Amino acid sequence: MKRVNVNITNTQKVSFEEICKPTSVSKTINRMPALEAEFKRVFGYDFTPFVLSDMIAECDKKEIKKLFKKIKTRYTNKYYLNIVLTSATDRANIVSKSTRLSISDWAFIDSVMTDTENDKTDTRGLSNFIFFLAFLIYCKNRNISITKPDMTDFSSPIFHVMGNKKWFKDKFCNMFDQLLTEKDIETTLDLFGGSGVLTGYIQDYCSKNNLNLESRYNDLDKNKLKFFKQLTTFPKELEHKCRKLLETYDYYNNKGDTESILKLKENAESLMSQKGLHGAAAFWYVNTTNKNGNVDKQKRKSLEEFAYASELYKNVIFERSNALYRLDKWYNDEKAFILVDPPYPYTLGYLHLLANEDFALEVHVKLYNKLLNAKATWVYFGRTDAPRSHRNNQNKKKLAFDDVQHLSFFDDAFQNKGLFYMDRKVNKNTERIVSNYPFEGFKPYVEERVSSSIEIEETEKVVLSPVEAEKPKEIVPSPVDAEETEVTVSSPVQIEETETVESTVHTESFHAKEIKTDNHETVIEEDTKKEHKECCVIKFFRKLFRCRE
Repeated sequence: MKRVNVNITNTQKVSFEEICKPTSVSKTINRMPALEAEFKRVFGYDFTPFVLSDMIAECDKKEIKKLFKKIKTRYTNKYYLNIVLTSATDRANIVSKSTRLSISDWAFIDSVMTDTENDKTDTRGLSNFIFFLAFLIYCKNRNISITKPDMTDFSSPIFHVMGNKKWFKDKFCNMFDQLLTEKDIETTLDLFGGSGVLTGYIQDYCSKNNLNLESRYNDLDKNKLKFFKQLTTFPKELEHKCRKLLETYDYYNNKGDTESILKLKENAESLMSQKGLHGAAAFWYVNTTNKNGNVDKQKRKSLEEFAYASELYKNVIFERSNALYRLDKWYNDEKAFILVDPPYPYTLGYLHLLANEDFALEVHVKLYNKLLNAKATWVYFGRTDAPRSHRNNQNKKKLAFDDVQHLSFFDDAFQNKGLFYMDRKVNKNTERIVSNYPFEGFKPYVEERVSSSIEIEETEKVVLSPVEAEKPKEIVPSPVDAEETEVTVSSPVQIEETETVESTVHTESFHAKEIKTDNHETVIEEDTKKEHKECCVIKFFRKLFRCRE
């Protein structure tokens, strides 16, 4: 069915207060010619049954029912409701078109629906009802502030790649709301665009609050940019092609044909680089599958948001450039808000991909230095511990070592630099968000007593008896060359930046398990014999784990 484009520009010139006057509405609307004239005056083009039919088809059935319950007149009964529901199609199920009416809007509708006891003919009732529907549809398409909670929500990435921030949505929206309240922000930049979910959250917020901000998305991946181009230009056609791919997958899956499922994914991967709808659909399909070619049930649901996401991303400026180059253009703009979600350091091997292959640690350092001198407001996303395997078969010692590498790398970059941060536990990892702006819930990023989960094979130890261990006395370090000594640490190690770092460690052996400390660090414990041991960590600890001199 052909969609009718409402001339919003013309309709916004209408004075609702003037229309609400009985002389201009109630006395003229009861005749069909007057109805047609009023329709043209409001919408900017001639009224025809076909036009109205198309407009009704754009309505959502659930929203129509809500409107009928809200307005009680002789024409908002089940009889007329069924007529409208029969005309409305299932494809128009987007709640974003839900009506947001002002007091003057309702006054106008009431005047249109005014009933008189002298004339109750079907013709007059039908004309009132038709115009009532037409005006509701017009209000659906007006660009007004939306505040009701039942509207469409941009809830998840439109396509899924490594590193999406679906888990951060609520907090991010609160941060953005605080920032716009307290600062004059004109531009947002998603420096490492990825799935575009952060840009989508921003556009969703702006749409709901009638804001007009310049929003930029930057990524080096051509396939992502080609997908967004098709999404914003041909959302329905793209959705149709994606559904066709899913139907083919479902057919093979129901037959248990794993070979054909893998072949389908391989074919899609070969089509990803193509231009147009075929390449975009193939790109989306590949990113909904796992290594075996099976489609993820949750990821496929993003199809339901294609139409709404298309409207959101139409206002975004898409760019393909090196992140540091793009940052140079905006980091000194005080009215810019920059989102920095790069490939995480030390994530090699995550999901069998080399996350740092094209973004080395040296580039991370350049990025950090640039951010530290930025006048723009920025938010940086990272992780303070190594990726955890869901199979729990990782080497505990190596994992503990990697945890220290992550945290040290983070602290070296941002600690004691006048910044702020917050931690969020996601699955088995700790995500850390750093900013140069004091968002609510963030705390100053200053040096603290760090708790680490370090465990390395020890060769030389100083062992205390249980009686000696219980005595509250100062432990004198053993005169061992720390640079040639391997140590075992199973309890939190406390580090303070001084001329020389010494740390007395009390360890207990027991079966391996993970526990969480007050600062959410993962600590490895072992449980066998309860022996009390101590060892010295001097220059060795600082050298090995990159503590600052």
